Amino acid sequence: MAGCRIREFLGLAAVITTTQLTGGAWGAAFLFLFMAAGFGAVFARESTNWWALIPSGVMFTLAVIVALPQELQGTPTAAVLFLGLAATFGVLSLVPVRTSDPARDHTDRMKWPLIPAGILAVMGLIFVLQATALLIPVDFAFPAVMILAGLALMVYAYLTYRDGRQKAHGPGPRAG
Repeated sequence: MAGCRIREFLGLAAVITTTQLTGGAWGAAFLFLFMAAGFGAVFARESTNWWALIPSGVMFTLAVIVALPQELQGTPTAAVLFLGLAATFGVLSLVPVRTSDPARDHTDRMKWPLIPAGILAVMGLIFVLQATALLIPVDFAFPAVMILAGLALMVYAYLTYRDGRQKAHGPGPRAG
């Protein structure tokens, strides 16, 4: 417990020192980095705490956003936010977790994080294109992409229901 408090005080001292040395420009970025490292440590200490990677990735993304130069505020910031969150969920899909089936004693990778990762990546790419002025009619394209994604999810849910599967994700029924 004392070691944890010492690390907290060292992190706070580093944030204060950085703020003083840089005139306040990098203090918030270091604060978010230390918060990300704290959540990363929760996962590193116990790998069953995979959930800690989500706030760790969010805090790291916020550190990058806060560190962006003033000229990149606006649409580029939104692109960094969505792409950073997409990367967070993408990394989460690579983390092995213990399966809930007691008969099978092994680890498997989660597939559900790929859904928010894909959606966030598409949104991030739309903001990237808008920031680079390649996609001028975003007012039309963004809602169209969201409607198409919603229709695709509805078709997928219908087909899953029609096939008789209970869950819309996972391996489905097994033979044998």
